[in-house]
Amino acid sequence: MNITGDVVHFPTASEPDARLMWAAEILSLLAADHRLKIARALQTGSRTLSELSQATGLAFKPLVTSISTLLHERLVAVRRRGDDVVYELGNARIGAVILLADAFVTDHSS
Repeated sequence: MNITGDVVHFPTASEPDARLMWAAEILSLLAADHRLKIARALQTGSRTLSELSQATGLAFKPLVTSISTLLHERLVAVRRRGDDVVYELGNARIGAVILLADAFVTDHSS
């Protein structure tokens, strides 16, 4: 840290530090119960809002709020399937993160 007058200059993050911070942000976004339920439901493929509501048990308002956050952060993508709007994981690796978390929980609950 370098202080010049009233301005504080912090060192810029190195590329590995920046990637680590982004990974922490992704994990933080998935740590919210509703968002994790949605991501888990999307592991098997694209779903409409109605299908997501059935799969997660979430009411419309918390579902839409959580989907909006996931869309904004590009963890979920939206596209058209015929007349339907469907949601899917924005990156297949998100599904791998969820599987790893499930395995970790399973290993530590035994």
